[in-house]
Amino acid sequence: MIKIGIVGLGLVAQKAHLPSFANNPNVKITAVCDLDNHKLKHISKKYKIKKLYLSIDKMIKKENFDGIVIATNKEKNSEIAYKVLRAEIPLLSEKPTALKSRIAYKLLQISKKKKVNYIVGYMKRFDNGVIKLKKILQKKKKEKIKSVYYENFLGDSYKNPILKKNKVKKKNHFVNYLNSYSHNINLLRYLFGDIKIKSSSLSKNGEGIIFFKSKKTDIIFNSQYSKSNKWNETMHINFIDKKIIIKFPPPLEKNTNATINIVNFKNSKNIKVKIKNGWSFTNQANAFVELLRRKKNKTLCNSKDAIEDIKIIEKIF
Repeated sequence: MIKIGIVGLGLVAQKAHLPSFANNPNVKITAVCDLDNHKLKHISKKYKIKKLYLSIDKMIKKENFDGIVIATNKEKNSEIAYKVLRAEIPLLSEKPTALKSRIAYKLLQISKKKKVNYIVGYMKRFDNGVIKLKKILQKKKKEKIKSVYYENFLGDSYKNPILKKNKVKKKNHFVNYLNSYSHNINLLRYLFGDIKIKSSSLSKNGEGIIFFKSKKTDIIFNSQYSKSNKWNETMHINFIDKKIIIKFPPPLEKNTNATINIVNFKNSKNIKVKIKNGWSFTNQANAFVELLRRKKNKTLCNSKDAIEDIKIIEKIF
């Protein structure tokens, strides 16, 4: 049985990480940590977790974990990751790993020194639609991709009108962009290889268009902070004779995945690709557990890879 600890019991932990790990028969959530005592009592009752901590230091000192999941406020990720890695505990951290690439690099060096797995939660890699798309692109690798257009206008990621939506803070546009769009930068790199910025046209708060270049194709990325009650994220992959359109679901909507349509320019046929139903967070949790059981999993995003996302966004700003 894999013993997991979870630090931070906010929205993402409650809607995604806790149910995903709790539903894995090979996992026992042995302890949780949060500064809010009310959350601790609520979660312990719901998931029958006996060990509750207000301090990460005490939790690490008293418990024996196979792995820890960090789902705290983004400003606290690096501080807690430092303590977990120093304790030589494998870590799955929500993105971003840090607010600066130099800090993320220091954390990477600690994980290397301690020889401990340090994984970043880019759950879009585990969307069944993305998994299917990756296979389609590998089959079509001899066909030239003419261009890629990727838009993410955000919107409601919760699919729950009762929950209070997070408001975009106006003070630090870099942090907002890093938190909102590092997923997209990481996904582009995962699908199309290393990307370089050709040019960008962004407003002060990070809305607008960035032109990327990879060895495989040219990429246009369009970002907007939509107030829509729907999630608005779509990617168009253009070939000479066809187009692949992938539409992404709200990240926190359970048991949904991206949809794929292939449009043939010659006969105008629109083929909807069959995709096994599932949820990216569950797939990601299961993959992390496999890693802890000493099984390789190449789709997990290691911290070294994730540093590149921070570097690219630092260059954008």
